[in-house]
Formats: sequence, C-alpha cells, structure tokens
Amino acid sequence: MVIEVIIIIIIIIIIIIESICRLCKQHEETNDHLTSGCHILAKNGYLMSHDKVCTHLHYSICKALGTETINKWYTHMPKPVCEEGDVTVLWNQAVHTQREKLQQTDQI
Repeated sequence: MVIEVIIIIIIIIIIIIESICRLCKQHEETNDHLTSGCHILAKNGYLMSHDKVCTHLHYSICKALGTETINKWYTHMPKPVCEEGDVTVLWNQAVHTQREKLQQTDQI
C-alpha cells in the first residue's frame, strides 16, 4: 500500500514538472504562455516572429506597387525607405504624428 502511494506521488510530481515551461521554468507551458507570456521569448522570439510577418507584408506591398522584388518573400530584405511614385513604404521607422502619446507601452 505504501509503495503504491509513493509511486502515485512520483507520477504526480513528474506530471507537474513536465508541464512547467522549458524556457523560463516558472509558469505552466500552455499555448497562451508561449505565445504571449514567456519572458524568455519576449526578449527575442516575439520580435523575430513579428518581423517575419511584417517582412511578408512589406514584400506584398512592394510587389503590388511594382517595386523590384525577389521571387521569395522569406528571402526579402526590406529597405528602410522604399518609394514608388507618390507612395512611400517605411520599414522599422519611427513615425511622428501630432497626436501626443499618453503612455509608454511595449506591444509585441
């Protein structure tokens, strides 16, 4: 009886340990945690993912405008400023407006 209880306790501990995030080792490894809550991924992973999506968007806009692009979007290296006629496409540039920013937040 005691051995069975010990085995059950060991199994429960293994299940708890396996569910902890393998990167930060602090929170449960869930989809929500991995996509928006892990501070280890926040340092670089989220930014890289964001930039890949924006690279595809930049490629699609440049291609639609008729700007010279390469054949594959995933090898596209966006230029900081791309102008075609009266359209200017900016990449990773700060845009200044007349509206005042109310608070400083990092959005990933």
